[in-house]
Amino acid sequence: MTSYMWHEEESVRRIARKVVTLIADHRGGDLNIFHVIQLKVSSAGIFRVRIHDKLLDELQTFPDEGLDLWMTITRLLKEHITYIGADLLRLWIDIPIVLAPF
Repeated sequence: MTSYMWHEEESVRRIARKVVTLIADHRGGDLNIFHVIQLKVSSAGIFRVRIHDKLLDELQTFPDEGLDLWMTITRLLKEHITYIGADLLRLWIDIPIVLAPF
């Protein structure tokens, strides 16, 4: 999942993200999908390095794309996200918080 999501070539990255979005639309929260992802990010530490930290970097560079990706990953994992990154759940929930301009 993660290697293509942040691919250097923009077209590869966009196609990978579209595929993940389609999977989230149709099978988000499915236990089989969770098991596939769990094999790639088998611990909270790997989840942090491969997804969480990369997503934070992207949010700083491309806020709209980063937020869209955050929503897709959240929909893809749904309640199972707590099993992959239980210690990061609070950080994960805080990602989309945007301060309103004064």
